Amino acid sequence: MASRNLDFDKLLTDVPVVSSVSRLAGFKERGIDPEKWTTFLVIATYERGVWRLLVSIPKSFPYNLPRIYIENAKDYPAIGHINWQGGVCYKDHQGLVVNYRDQEGVLCGCLMEALRTLHHHYNDITRNDLFMEYEDYWESLPSEFWTTMALVEHSDNWKILTGYLDHQKERKTKKPTFLAIYDQEWEANEFYWPLEKLRKRKQSKVLYLPLVSPVTPPSPLSFWTCKDIGDLIDAHADLEIAEGARVWAEKQKWDNTTGIIFSHPKPSGERALWGVLFSRGDKAKHPLASTDIRWKIKPIHLQNHTERYLLHRGGADVLLRNKKVAVIGCGSVGGNIANNLAKSGVGELHLYDYDFFYPENIYRHVLGGLHIEPIIPRSKVHSLSSDIMINHPFAKAVGYGKRLLDVVPCKDEKSGYDAIVVATGDFTGELIYNQIHHNCDNATPVIYAWQDGFGIGGHCMRVTDPKGPGCLECLYTRSSGFKPHPKTSFIAQGQTISKHIGGCGGVMTPYSYLDASQTAILATRATIEALKGECGNEFRSWKGSPNELKMNGYNVSAWYEKLDQGESQDREKYVAPNCKVCGTGD
Repeated sequence: MASRNLDFDKLLTDVPVVSSVSRLAGFKERGIDPEKWTTFLVIATYERGVWRLLVSIPKSFPYNLPRIYIENAKDYPAIGHINWQGGVCYKDHQGLVVNYRDQEGVLCGCLMEALRTLHHHYNDITRNDLFMEYEDYWESLPSEFWTTMALVEHSDNWKILTGYLDHQKERKTKKPTFLAIYDQEWEANEFYWPLEKLRKRKQSKVLYLPLVSPVTPPSPLSFWTCKDIGDLIDAHADLEIAEGARVWAEKQKWDNTTGIIFSHPKPSGERALWGVLFSRGDKAKHPLASTDIRWKIKPIHLQNHTERYLLHRGGADVLLRNKKVAVIGCGSVGGNIANNLAKSGVGELHLYDYDFFYPENIYRHVLGGLHIEPIIPRSKVHSLSSDIMINHPFAKAVGYGKRLLDVVPCKDEKSGYDAIVVATGDFTGELIYNQIHHNCDNATPVIYAWQDGFGIGGHCMRVTDPKGPGCLECLYTRSSGFKPHPKTSFIAQGQTISKHIGGCGGVMTPYSYLDASQTAILATRATIEALKGECGNEFRSWKGSPNELKMNGYNVSAWYEKLDQGESQDREKYVAPNCKVCGTGD
């Protein structure tokens, strides 16, 4: 909804704290397009402070809010929640709801919030917010380059990193730029795809220099010189570390492109990571060895690839980094579970399956056509393990062409699994495995996962205490004894729902990728809870629509009828007291 024809001059003038409003026709500084924005110079007094503000109102207002800048930003030091261009970050737009009907109130509210932000942070002598959001401020500095991947781990001493240069000019810039900066101490798997793309690029040495105290960034609309960089190192680096770096710099060959990556502590205890690129037309000593003013300096905007940042930013759990999980059966359900566990932060996965990946798997497996091999079919586990490591830098995945009963569910020096996920679809084998698990003295938590057909639902069972009540055989146990159909199935007993496409060799259970994904999410959550030690034995299901099942002439079970729609969790109803494995049965 675009703004109606509002008199912005009058609306701004009517704000009580505003003393002057001037429309700036054709204003196109600080990234403002005058075709899309109308800009005003507003002078306002707030808490006895006088502020000269540029208020740029978009034609899409109030769907998009005004940009507000300090007009005379050069007169101010770096301030928290103010970027290098003097832009005021007065709202957290994530989840923000604007009353689009009250456009006058929205405009006044934005201006008042900007003034409150300016007053608070200008008078904050600690500059805590500035140091906490250091990277955000740094990224607001102008750069002629795309961002640079920073595959760098913090160290307490200086060290040498590898800078990969865009020597093929693929970024269409005439000036040097780093594609990535790589640290040999970066603890990731060697198959991570961006690394593979960089290996044959031209390289340059980049210095990493840790600082012992926070650095105040360049003031708005200004930047450092080569001498300023030397001065900030003297002021913020450990004397011995700085001297070691300078000795190294003196020994380097003359060059025309180099960089320094800095890190310094934040108030939170974490570290800010930022970089500077040095370039010139001729070759010269390293800028740490020579403060020649001919060195041109540009900020490097870094994409942080540290493990803690990526896992935390992506919602993964850093505490799962040292966990090792086996996934047995890597079809549509198991493959999704393995991928989910990697994305959840699990550090090491061992994948077991003896089958190959064929074209008929594409539309309900986490893998796709990239893994179809026209000469010799690829193993599911080898394709899945490589796919996981290509896409997740801090995950290790190993594939084994073995079957369910080859993996012992007991903790020992050989396996040491923190959890085992079983998604084979071989229910007889899984019942035998359940018996073996029950007999283990030092048992690993086992999570079973399987799918009902026609989108009617899926199930998982978690067994963390195989000596306690509740195991896989409970599902097949009735008061009259063992039955070859689980009582928790959503499909009534005595019906065969398998489809045959192209003869007996094409037998399959009808369900979709979405169905398998939902079951995988159910089982993944159960597994993560087991890894965190937050659970006991439990049976879970998700219940879908019966329409497709009934349209194909089949009936739902009594268990399906008594459950509510959605997900269910049960620790008692599925347990069979007379179960021959975990109960009192003979």
